[in-house]
Amino acid sequence: MAITLDGGIALVTGAASGIGKETVFALAQAGVEGVILADLNLSGAELVAQESTKKWATNSYFRTTAVQADVSDEAAVNNMVDVAVKEFGRIDYCVHAAGVAFPGRQLSISRSTSMIR
Repeated sequence: MAITLDGGIALVTGAASGIGKETVFALAQAGVEGVILADLNLSGAELVAQESTKKWATNSYFRTTAVQADVSDEAAVNNMVDVAVKEFGRIDYCVHAAGVAFPGRQLSISRSTSMIR
């Protein structure tokens, strides 16, 4: 089932790869007017922005802005939103696809198996 969006501005975190990247392509194909692509990997987000414009955009007004953002850093998130509002005036859709990982401890196989049972 194809989803159709009549305009709107989307913010996608984790936009340089994986689910975030595919979400950008889907939003472009669905007809959004603009996408803010946020990722730690700015050059990757810029490449996805170019590809979404060239291959996927169905809205003739479609445009993108890539911004470097670490979603685990509040100041970076505030900057990301400020850029979105400055460039597009609003955010209609937000997809948080960035992966955030923190150092942890390793479990042994026997311990992890016992947790499942």
